[in-house]
Amino acid sequence: LNMNGTLAMEDGIEIDHLGLVTYGALFDGVGLNGSYNDLTVDGVVTLNAVTLNGTLSGKGTVNFAGTTAGDGVADMSEGSTVTYNDVADQVVFGGEYYNLVLNGAHTLANDLTVNGEATLTGVQSGTANVVFAGTTAGDGTFNMTEGLVTYGETATNVFGGIYNDLTLNGEKSLTVAEVTVNGALTLDSNLNGTADNTLNMNGTLNAADGIEI
Repeated sequence: LNMNGTLAMEDGIEIDHLGLVTYGALFDGVGLNGSYNDLTVDGVVTLNAVTLNGTLSGKGTVNFAGTTAGDGVADMSEGSTVTYNDVADQVVFGGEYYNLVLNGAHTLANDLTVNGEATLTGVQSGTANVVFAGTTAGDGTFNMTEGLVTYGETATNVFGGIYNDLTLNGEKSLTVAEVTVNGALTLDSNLNGTADNTLNMNGTLNAADGIEI
């Protein structure tokens, strides 16, 4: 099913396990609720209640405004943006994102990589491995019980909170009040801060020769 124009539907209409649904580059509106296998978004779509069991792809804008479920995987192209809004029952799909926005609290159970900008608000908890390969923004915090969070060289905004394992690539300056690492903290460059910043290390420290804090 390829939709390149507008969608008019009555309340309660849902989609159910079509092989591939595409919201084309000209699409801009509210999409169909229900169960998707593969979903491609090249336009702008808002989805209010969906289950994804295949691949989420495309170069467009996806706004998950309601519940999300399923074991789907993201494989989003450069220039795309996926937003998860502050809804209690939202699965954050694992995989590859370009721009990712997490508004409010979420549980991260699936490994994910953000290649563009990651914007976080609220508390992000869970057990996933998370890689910030691009830039980071927002006032969100972490409360991770397992997993590794990695900040690439361009991810200069380190979110506060509690980490299991934390890797910082490239020189970083802490701007948040407190960061706690209960597992391994790995540094390949200097870590800067001020008297207002607190770093708690409860596990191990892996630092290259000459690294200073």
